[in-house]
Amino acid sequence: MGTDIHYNFQKKQGDEWVDLDLDTSSELVETETGWQFKKIQFRIGRHYQLFAVLADVRNGYGFAGCVTGIPVVPISKPRGLPDDVCTDSPNHYGDHSHSWLLGSEMLEWLENAPTVTKIGILTLEDFLNWDGKSEYEGSWCGDIIGPDVHVYDTLEKDDARIIRNFDFKQHSNITHVRTSWQVDLKNELSYFFDGMIKPLVDEYGEIRFVFGFDS
Repeated sequence: MGTDIHYNFQKKQGDEWVDLDLDTSSELVETETGWQFKKIQFRIGRHYQLFAVLADVRNGYGFAGCVTGIPVVPISKPRGLPDDVCTDSPNHYGDHSHSWLLGSEMLEWLENAPTVTKIGILTLEDFLNWDGKSEYEGSWCGDIIGPDVHVYDTLEKDDARIIRNFDFKQHSNITHVRTSWQVDLKNELSYFFDGMIKPLVDEYGEIRFVFGFDS
């Protein structure tokens, strides 16, 4: 079962916060000269690392509790919906972990965004094609099972690189490898903080991001 985010961006109008009328129908596109759009278009999508940063949701774990990394310190634990949010039901913002963040505090977090440890399972082919040092950018999963699946866990053995020297005639049953790698969150989450929050702050000044999640 997946987790999705439900949200509104707001600006200050007098003494009140009002929703911004933004197009959430398509993805932002990054060009050679940076983030470009003729009309502001915002769709966050399902990004668990972002959810962890925003409100400690899916922080270091995935479906059924499988480990996906070392938890990150979120910008804030869920604060609940603001008292002045106009909605007939909290489910307008999902059914759990309701919160809000200001644009200024999100950009302040970005200035000191950390590098975090991801943990996942790669196919043996992908693992051997990766140098084991740089940030891994291929596909991976938190867990995998099956009658023909045999996972070699480098985290238990503390030998993430030994497998590269295995005689696979003697270890031909290995199909996947569980390992870890480092990720620069400033880079990974730039689509949200650089592509969405910065342009809104530049245009409207302080903004408020109100959100919640479903499961």
